[in-house]
Amino acid sequence: NAPMALRDLGVDRDGEVYGMDMKLGVCVSQDGIKFGRFEGDEADGSLLGPPPANSWERRNAPVAWPAVCEDPGGQTGDLLLFYGTTQDATGLSACGLARSSNGVTWRRA
Repeated sequence: NAPMALRDLGVDRDGEVYGMDMKLGVCVSQDGIKFGRFEGDEADGSLLGPPPANSWERRNAPVAWPAVCEDPGGQTGDLLLFYGTTQDATGLSACGLARSSNGVTWRRA
């Protein structure tokens, strides 16, 4: 990959992000010092694939700035993943939600 200047990164008038590919991944460590990437189920190794065709999320929008917590009202011990993305209809920033029972396999809620 050729190096990219910062001016080649940005958001166009339609809210499309260009010049970067932000997807969710995870690294694991046994000692908190050395980390290794865990390959997710998606073809590119990410943990959360593209949204379904009828989704409110913009396809190919970044999926970034994750925050994970336990479901405070759940009896199953599921984890909730909140992430930043883009609305398809408006191009505005939005918060997405996904759920997991193991922290590795995520499904949009």
